[in-house]
Amino acid sequence: MALLQSRVERGFVNPIQVFAKEVMPIAKVSSQRTYNKILHDLNDYGYIKYVISFKKNEGSKVYFMENTD
Repeated sequence: MALLQSRVERGFVNPIQVFAKEVMPIAKVSSQRTYNKILHDLNDYGYIKYVISFKKNEGSKVYFMENTD
């Protein structure tokens, strides 16, 4: 839900750039390890495409998968 809230705040753009330090408090997640596991799980299940950024000044990209049914 925190990712969806971030998307709404940015005007429904796809992808959104997110920083863990911004999303973690909204999602009530306090561990970086848990945050990464959740995003990787969402990616593996096909809900999002998570592209990690290893740059401190550039957020990771989260693509929301569109339902084509």
